Amino acid sequence: MKKKFLALLLVSALALSASACGSSSSKGTDSTTSSAATQSAKTESKASAGTESVTPMPTPELTDEEKALMALEVVDTEFNADTVDGIIELGEYKGLPLVVEEGVTANIAFSGTVEGEDAPRDGMTSDATDLSIGSGSFIEGFEDALVGMKIGETKEFDLAFPDPYTNNEDLSGKMTKWTVTINDIVNKEYYLLNRVSKASTIKSFPKKLYDETKEFVEAQFQSYAEGYGMEYDEFISMNGINTELETRRILQGRLAAEAILIKEGVYTADPLTASESVYVDAINEILAANNAATVDDAIAAGIPQTWMVNSVEQLAAGKLIMLYVA
Repeated sequence: MKKKFLALLLVSALALSASACGSSSSKGTDSTTSSAATQSAKTESKASAGTESVTPMPTPELTDEEKALMALEVVDTEFNADTVDGIIELGEYKGLPLVVEEGVTANIAFSGTVEGEDAPRDGMTSDATDLSIGSGSFIEGFEDALVGMKIGETKEFDLAFPDPYTNNEDLSGKMTKWTVTINDIVNKEYYLLNRVSKASTIKSFPKKLYDETKEFVEAQFQSYAEGYGMEYDEFISMNGINTELETRRILQGRLAAEAILIKEGVYTADPLTASESVYVDAINEILAANNAATVDDAIAAGIPQTWMVNSVEQLAAGKLIMLYVA
């Protein structure tokens, strides 16, 4: 029996983005997700029951940005300190503001009280909760109020519950007072690097890095296909996956990371054995997040070496950006 697939978010699974390998604190989320502070979940049932026939997902139409990425030439030029400027025009990475904005996951402490009451109700307080800004997890206006805040900043604001408020009709339309502190921005190094990557202009792709990344991407999708008992081509078709685009997306982040490492004078062709503190710190964080004692242990446990290299480079580059945060 074949499984019917919905669109898979494999871009997020493969791209070495903010959520690739960082761990995050989420203490307090159990008490808040079903509380007065949050809206009722809008969950759709996703069928995964076996069926004899599956319909291929249509391949999404490329955006102008994606078309430009797909049009870039793959060249034989080695990527190093002498060629970096000819391959990527690096976006500014010094003096970036580290603030809450849409798409960021912020770890927050919050306390809210309903008009006329002296103490927070159950679920309206937490010392540490991860909140994805723009997700609509909290009542309308809550997440918007946090945009622009910095780590360590505290803000007080008033909000009204929706009317009607289906989670608790007793709260419909009532005013609330909130005090929120930004404890941290989750995976801030990756978030900053992603901003730099988007602000950078790739001029071409070095063939060596391109081939290595393409092999990694295809191997990952092959692994996913086998996990579902499908042939590779069938899996790609069923999910409308463009492996060429995924390869180039990952390369965007990798080139930006390596360009920063080159500019900062710490680039090495073998980041997994580097002695510079920025690499050592990145490796240790990634190993801890993956419950591995050494790089060899992580690879032996099935973590691809290419993923490790990319992750270490990107986290190290993000740490360097953090040194210049405004």
